[in-house]
Amino acid sequence: MRIMNRLTRARRAGTRRWLRYATLALLCSAAAGMAAARESVAEEPANPALLDRLLDWLPGDYSNADFVLNGTAPAADRDPGAADDAILTTYIRRVRLPALGEHLVYLEEYRGADEAVLERVRLYVLEPGSDAGAVEMLVVNPRNPGALAGARDHLATVEALTAQDLRPDNAGCRLSFRAGVAGYITGRMAYRG
Repeated sequence: MRIMNRLTRARRAGTRRWLRYATLALLCSAAAGMAAARESVAEEPANPALLDRLLDWLPGDYSNADFVLNGTAPAADRDPGAADDAILTTYIRRVRLPALGEHLVYLEEYRGADEAVLERVRLYVLEPGSDAGAVEMLVVNPRNPGALAGARDHLATVEALTAQDLRPDNAGCRLSFRAGVAGYITGRMAYRG
């Protein structure tokens, strides 16, 4: 819910900021398998299958093109001149990189309908959280994201990365997921400052 509130505020403030939060919301909603998770959903006791469930749900190809061109995107984003800049296409793949951990996903995201601009490249490390039943997701950034453009189709390139090729996340954020009742997953972002 907090992410959705930030998304709503950012959407009102301006397109570029809104898109950053929209990407985070897309990632969280993909993990949850729904448009938004309710904070008020009661949490179940420890669920060892949650990590496997997230690893099954996250990988895929996502795009907001239909939303921007035909949906309820802000009017400025529906302008033919602005629409291309507002389109984001995201690819998420499961990868193996034992130096970082056992459970990783790779994200490659492009801006524009023709995927001309590489927007971001991330590795997400998922691991059991410090609280029983939780799964935490940490962000790792490559030092040279441009070198990984198109690696979604050549995962050996990603899996060959070394510690020297990576840097820790600068934002200091950590996402924490918990299983809820009725199949819901709740998520929270914690700032490490």
